[in-house]
Amino acid sequence: MSKLNIKITVSVNGENQEFNSFDEAVKYITKAASRKTVKLGELAAGKSFKYGGVEWIKLDDNNSTISCLCLAKDVLFDKAFNPDTNGKNTNNWAKASLRDYLNGDFIAKLKSNGADATCLYAFERDLTTDDGMTDYGTCEDIISMLTCEEYRKYRKLIPECGKWFWTITGDSLVYSCLARVVYSGGSLGDGGAFNGSDGVRPLCNLDSGISVSEND
Repeated sequence: MSKLNIKITVSVNGENQEFNSFDEAVKYITKAASRKTVKLGELAAGKSFKYGGVEWIKLDDNNSTISCLCLAKDVLFDKAFNPDTNGKNTNNWAKASLRDYLNGDFIAKLKSNGADATCLYAFERDLTTDDGMTDYGTCEDIISMLTCEEYRKYRKLIPECGKWFWTITGDSLVYSCLARVVYSGGSLGDGGAFNGSDGVRPLCNLDSGISVSEND
């Protein structure tokens, strides 16, 4: 007679965890209960927390404390910014395939891990290129990535993760195959927007009223 493979799913503060036994689930609940739980809006900038299967860092309070700007603590995966057969006109974030993925499949993945999608607020993104051109205008994302300007603003709160990762800032209109990236050491540089070798560190705007457990 084969042994049943039973999984127990526990949801705490928008975070689903799966266990193979009741004892493991109880240990997790006990540990979670002992951790300090606060509203996201009360969490200090620079502190980390888990939500939807991702560890986030709170960067700032937005919109009169209605929501909080949060960045993934680590690179979650590698993906091309916007693959193209000839590499031209690929650094416009508004038309990027990576943007479509983050605002579609990635949100679905967060939901499957316990996140409430109604707590993710759309926010405007400035697509000014690194050389100051505003031809790309703005767009609105639910899940995005940092601009170069935001990276500089919040640099002291952003830990190095040892990997290259994208920003949404294009290098220029002239070099439209290049998007700005953050190098593993923390400085800014260029990456081929059609190249899938650079990391993705999602950025979101979360409801400040959700309950989170501050990580150690």
